[in-house]
Amino acid sequence: NEHDDVRARHAEYFLAAAGASGHEGHSSRRDTKPVTPLAPALEPEEIQAALQWSLRDRRALAPRLAVASGRHWHAQGHLREGRTWLEDSIALADDQPVVQAELLGLLGALLQDSGELGAAAAALADALNLLDGPGDETLSAWLRVMQADVRCVLGGVSIREALAECEQASVTIERANDRARLADTLVVIGKLRLWAGMSPADAETLERARAVGQETGNRAAELLAVEWLANTFVDLRIPTGEAIRCQADLLQSARGAPRAEAGVLMPLSWLYGYAGRFAEARATLSRSRAMFDTFGAAVEWAAGAMNAGAIELLAGDPVAAERVLREADQRLEALDEHGYRASIAATLAESLYAQGRYDEAHVSADTARRLAVRDDIEVQVRWRAVEARIQAQAGDADAARRLLDDAMEQTAARGPGPHGNPDGTTDAAPQFAAAAPTLAGIMLIAQGDVCSLDQRDAEAAEAYRRAHDHYCEKNAWPLARRAQYLLGTAMSVGAPAPAA
Repeated sequence: NEHDDVRARHAEYFLAAAGASGHEGHSSRRDTKPVTPLAPALEPEEIQAALQWSLRDRRALAPRLAVASGRHWHAQGHLREGRTWLEDSIALADDQPVVQAELLGLLGALLQDSGELGAAAAALADALNLLDGPGDETLSAWLRVMQADVRCVLGGVSIREALAECEQASVTIERANDRARLADTLVVIGKLRLWAGMSPADAETLERARAVGQETGNRAAELLAVEWLANTFVDLRIPTGEAIRCQADLLQSARGAPRAEAGVLMPLSWLYGYAGRFAEARATLSRSRAMFDTFGAAVEWAAGAMNAGAIELLAGDPVAAERVLREADQRLEALDEHGYRASIAATLAESLYAQGRYDEAHVSADTARRLAVRDDIEVQVRWRAVEARIQAQAGDADAARRLLDDAMEQTAARGPGPHGNPDGTTDAAPQFAAAAPTLAGIMLIAQGDVCSLDQRDAEAAEAYRRAHDHYCEKNAWPLARRAQYLLGTAMSVGAPAPAA
């Protein structure tokens, strides 16, 4: 009827306008031209209204409109809604394998964020099977990037192996000048480089992803880049006060996109903890996790427990840290997630050690060891630092020293170089400070504790002094105060007895 004809023309118009405005799916958008001023400024909701009508009437253009909506659902946190529409569109696209493959890729991204990692892996495998043989090479490369990301989170491949797969795929995508898909790919590469401790390459890659996302109208990739850029500041690469100011700028750029806003608030809460602003830290994290819970983003909600545990440890409350970490671990175990679980297990080991529950701390440290991929530098260092203390408590100083040496080797190659530091020294601690500032402080405190337990008080005092100076330089005041207390204790113990 005439009413339906009008709606059909509107839907076609929205689809054409979406392509001009940068909202259309990647398979039809390979140019690098900026958005033309003649293109109408469409809101994603307009495309989705047309999609809703097309799906209801089972119109053939519905799958194309779903692709045009792109990853808007992810950016806005509409995971459940997006999944329903994508699944309905996939069913209508059975005679359009390329469109169906892209829809399955978008579905895989939503499922990954929802914590349904096995289902995400299956969707991506199905998408790649649809393109078996001659087809869209850049779409295949884009799907391989997302597949490598999911496999890494599941623990099926190491971070470096996933990174190599993504970097290889990026060559294909960049050669085809598919800038929108390149933005997605750069986000994943930047995230993997962050996990691998590759600073400053991680932030540089994410800044490029953000710029390419803006250039191509790929708002979802732009926002994801902003989220992961926020996470780069948690490793104390710049002083906390400066990092908080940078986070405020990122938060402003995420306004209007609830999913991205929640993603920036989460690492910001950790920075408030470093600054000793615990009330703000807890309130900010609570807001972020509540948003993720509303979105149905189970993995991100549970990952927030790492921040919560760290904040409580900074505040000197290991019991509260244990409580939130155990809750999140149970939820992640049900999802068969490995990466965040390994980090949570390492942090849980720290909280148990702080309570003097050494046997339980050993179990958690071993869990972190088993779950962590070999190139997850943070977890590999943290569990060794806890286990070294446990061995020292048991009187095995040699085992403690070996663990600390192994932890040093995890990051030595990422420091100034294997042959020493710029000042000519060969001490590994400056290399740590340059490569992984957060881990540098952790290792210095662990060294001090091991030396103290082995009654090497002068060495303990030196390690604590360096930790104090390091944390002061980074404006991490609760950690600096703790190092100062430990330093005072070591110097008191090591001082000569007063003359009779």
